[in-house]
Amino acid sequence: MWAVYKDKTLILKKMISADGAFKSLYMNHPDSIYILDLQGNLVDTNVSTHQISGYTFEEMKDVSAKEAYTEESISLQKYNFALAVEGQSPRFVIEFTHKSGELHTADITYVPIKAEDEVVGVYGLAKDITEHVRAQNKLVESKERYKSLFQYNPASVYLLDLSGRFKEVNARLQHLTGFTKEELIGKLFDDLLHPDECYRVMSSYDLDTVSEPKHHEVKLTHKNGHTLLINVVNVPIKINGHLEGVHGVAIDITENMRNLEQIKDLSERHSLILDSVSEGIFGLDTQGHTIFINPAAMEMLGYSREEFIGIHSQSLIHHTRYDGSHYSENEFPISLTISDGVTRSMDEEVFWRKDGTSFLVNYRVSPIIHNGGIQGAVVAFSDITNEREIIRAKEFAEKAARAKSDFLAMMSHEIRTPMNGMIGMADLLLETELGEEQRTYADILRSSSYSLLHILNDILDFSKMEAGKMPLQSEMFDLREMISSIVDLFTPKAEEKKLSLRWWADTSVPEIIKTDPSRLRQIIVNLVGNALKFTEKGSVTLSVKNIPLPEASDYLLEFSVRDTGVGIAANKLNLLFQSFSQVHPSINRKYGGTGLGLAISKQLVELMGGTIFVESEEHRGSTFRFMLSFPKEESEVGITASW
Repeated sequence: MWAVYKDKTLILKKMISADGAFKSLYMNHPDSIYILDLQGNLVDTNVSTHQISGYTFEEMKDVSAKEAYTEESISLQKYNFALAVEGQSPRFVIEFTHKSGELHTADITYVPIKAEDEVVGVYGLAKDITEHVRAQNKLVESKERYKSLFQYNPASVYLLDLSGRFKEVNARLQHLTGFTKEELIGKLFDDLLHPDECYRVMSSYDLDTVSEPKHHEVKLTHKNGHTLLINVVNVPIKINGHLEGVHGVAIDITENMRNLEQIKDLSERHSLILDSVSEGIFGLDTQGHTIFINPAAMEMLGYSREEFIGIHSQSLIHHTRYDGSHYSENEFPISLTISDGVTRSMDEEVFWRKDGTSFLVNYRVSPIIHNGGIQGAVVAFSDITNEREIIRAKEFAEKAARAKSDFLAMMSHEIRTPMNGMIGMADLLLETELGEEQRTYADILRSSSYSLLHILNDILDFSKMEAGKMPLQSEMFDLREMISSIVDLFTPKAEEKKLSLRWWADTSVPEIIKTDPSRLRQIIVNLVGNALKFTEKGSVTLSVKNIPLPEASDYLLEFSVRDTGVGIAANKLNLLFQSFSQVHPSINRKYGGTGLGLAISKQLVELMGGTIFVESEEHRGSTFRFMLSFPKEESEVGITASW
């Protein structure tokens, strides 16, 4: 079989090497042409092949198929190559990787090369259609965007042909009119108009000269018979200068118009309802001159009714933006609404009183429409000056709180540096030969320094948490090893007070957990330290339980510290977790402390997503518990307990 392939390859190469017009056409053809032998090996290529791929002939032979093609493209080539070897000329499209690394698309045709009616190789004819494919994709994307904009537009959207019949409608128009899409397609728009309408929408167009959108307010009859007032904008669709149809947008303004008419009627009749509204309300004509005002607006603006009627709103009431710049006529929101009939809501704008002072307002301007035409506008506004002052005061207080926290943090750092120096010197002093009295003084100096350093650390942690700058560092660690080290830390203190200090953990408590070990240790150290401080006899017990949560993806662990100390009166439990609070001031004076330990512990527990609480009885002891959750997939279940 190899001999046969070899003979045919020789024939193929001989054909390629032949001189003549065919060779010139092949080499200079604008499309990529390459030649494969019956084993699919590249035998020869023309110039366009190198331009399309970016590779030279030698480079193409060295590039692997997996580098140049996707799996799907490789399969397509193998399948169609087999067809070509059988004498067919298949055409297919694949993706390939250009030398630059960009993904391109090629349209390929395989043509069998025959010698004496026997296939000896295969021509590959390829065109780079990347730009064509991209253009098609953009066209499809554009069509999809238009379709989405049309179908899901919150307004009612439709297309009309030149006779005024519906060609396409969206779901919103069907909902507005009550007719289905099938009922609307082919129906005249004018057939939906209320009988009172004296004109037809399409007749308002001169189909030969129309070039601008047309704005209407018309009455439509709903399928069930009730009347709707809608705002219609019809936009001509022109292609190559010829009108092809109309693109329309309809908005139901029935309810808005009813409300505005009611407001206008109430103002014209000096309605008690309008006069009792707490918002300021005034009306304008089409020239922007005031035509009515309610008592709330008179009080806020400082005008009497007689003084207010007829003044120009832009000149005297609302001529300036919040930043101090003046409104031009074509930017003034109230004038724009009078012009286009669109309701506008404006926030944090400036109104001016009769005495020349200003105040901040939120206002809404709505058009007054009567008999299909805009007759003016109604402005409803609220004074928000006090509201803004409250917001500014809140922001100032927050900045002050952040500044205080930053100051505490800075001072704690600054004081801690000389404090560490004092501790170091006291440690060195205790290593020298001292008299008994001198050693006592040095011990007191070192102990006091450590107490002060502990206070500074508490203040620093508290200021960080208060400022929201306490980060958590999550890592895997051995829980039992941590608890054991904490117990070892406090064992000398417990032995000094002749207290029993012990710990235990459920066998179902995971041995390895993931959280911030330093913060968890800080919480437990605070609770155990407090328990030893306020316990004169008996014991302190630290325990960890696994709270079962059926089908949950987390472990819920309960940490508890139980002591047999002085306990806490029921009426003082609410002071426990407050900053700088001390439930036992006399004992605290003896042992020291900032009153921040439990407040810091509570904030740390909550920062880690847990809860903390206490159970206590005066003279009988206390139990502090906190619960945290840990992901099961990152834990290993332990099987030991310790005492």
